[in-house]
Amino acid sequence: MPTSQIIARSALSREFVDFFERDIPSIITAVFGFVGALVMLFVYDVQIGLYCLILFLPLFVINRFYATRSGHLNQELNNQLEHEADVLTRCQPESVQRHYQILSQWRIKLSNAEAFNWGVMELFLIGLAIAVLIRTIALPGIQSGEIYAIVSYLWKYLASLDQVPFLVQQFTRLQDIGNRMSLNQKA
Repeated sequence: MPTSQIIARSALSREFVDFFERDIPSIITAVFGFVGALVMLFVYDVQIGLYCLILFLPLFVINRFYATRSGHLNQELNNQLEHEADVLTRCQPESVQRHYQILSQWRIKLSNAEAFNWGVMELFLIGLAIAVLIRTIALPGIQSGEIYAIVSYLWKYLASLDQVPFLVQQFTRLQDIGNRMSLNQKA
């Protein structure tokens, strides 16, 4: 295996450690908030809870497409990163500049894909918020405290879903890195 690939894979493998240190606690917190909010929404009104569950179908489809796109983009970004040491050791300013331009293009494409996915998801989340608000106001005998509680749990639920595009991108990135490491072990 070329030295450039070894150096790049070593650097990429550090992302696993970062993921476990930084992202796993956030994921655990988000999951508890998500489940707790969903349970409480069911407690207040089964139909509101069902609205929240029904939202999973379009979000699953959207994020499935995004995972495929993100996987491809991460693979191309990591392919470029594996050539970095070779490019830098050649000390050719044009090659170095071109290398970083390509890296920036892949990072921009990743960022744009995440932003697009997040934007499409937000449309569904806004639709859910509107449906829940309409349902909440229509509940017979609803008190202002109950409205406040439902809205608070809804925001907690929606906030936890806002992290999904970032997590999908992280998982696909780690999946590509893991595939590179396992290819390295098989070689």
